[in-house]
Amino acid sequence: MGGAVLQAEGLSKTFGGVQAVHMVDLEVAPATVVGLIGPNGAGKSTVLGMLAGAIRPDRGRVVLSDRDVAGRPSHRMAELGVIRTFQTASVFPQLTVLENLLLGFKPWRGERPWWALFPRTWRAEEVGQVERARQMLDRLGLSRHANDLAASLSGGERRLLEIGRALLAEPVVLLLDEPMAGVAPHLAEPLAALIEGLSQEGTAIILVEHEMRVIERLCHRVIVMAGGKVIMQGTLEEVRANQEVRMAYLGQ
Repeated sequence: MGGAVLQAEGLSKTFGGVQAVHMVDLEVAPATVVGLIGPNGAGKSTVLGMLAGAIRPDRGRVVLSDRDVAGRPSHRMAELGVIRTFQTASVFPQLTVLENLLLGFKPWRGERPWWALFPRTWRAEEVGQVERARQMLDRLGLSRHANDLAASLSGGERRLLEIGRALLAEPVVLLLDEPMAGVAPHLAEPLAALIEGLSQEGTAIILVEHEMRVIERLCHRVIVMAGGKVIMQGTLEEVRANQEVRMAYLGQ
């Protein structure tokens, strides 16, 4: 599996006797967007949960840069560079937009008691983080909301904020769970452009999305799931031409 930064091998998960995911294999390389599609209940979000460390697989491996990390908790996976967003945008509504972004940074020296003795060092780091966060606001088109409470943002703006916060954590792999859900049409284009730009900059992305126009625009390869299993992998054109996929997903 040359070039892959993240791989899943034989991932399986059962909930209460129901097989949610069975023997799923997938991989994603740097600067690549892999679409994970399928009908509701296919197991897509469960796969993302296992990749991100939120769900412990019953069996199988998750390999990050040749290192088996299956079963590590989500905060450890985040430290290793695997960052996930959710179907419902997760923000802290009573913090400002800028404060929400600052939470994306990895722990810094000013948060450690020892470094309180060296304020010049950690204050310089803090200033640098605020500047990077403001640059991210510019990129997201949210600069005018920097000092507004996140509660005042629209659903699409919250989605942009969540992804921006994830980017400040410097992900190696970004797992996006239905990023277009609830996004108004006028924000869908900048959000798609942001994801496209991240891929071009080298980020590996796994994208769960129902909007086929988004899949067609962004994804280099598509993985189709149904009934907890992968039924096909390939280009979107190959997927559309497959009869099993048409029956399971497209209803044709």
